[in-house]
Amino acid sequence: MTSSHLAILVLMLSAFCMTVLSASHGLETPSKCCFQFSNAAIPVKKLKGYYNTDEACPTKAVVFVNQAGAEFCRMKDLPWVTNHMKRLPTLSSS
Repeated sequence: MTSSHLAILVLMLSAFCMTVLSASHGLETPSKCCFQFSNAAIPVKKLKGYYNTDEACPTKAVVFVNQAGAEFCRMKDLPWVTNHMKRLPTLSSS
């Protein structure tokens, strides 16, 4: 077998494996995830709402959205976060 035939065979096998893995795990990726967090509290009066990160994200978090539309990632286990979540409306993540 020549090296070009071997290279084509390896590429075809790789493509097949990626297709099988994609089909078994699904192609959907989470729309928004948080990878950096701050513990700094945000005054509730400056926020218009919040949304939870996608279930497929590696870390479950809350994204607060201020009046200007800026988004701030915070961990759910902070006491002030759970308090704000009770007082603010849930928003769409899109």
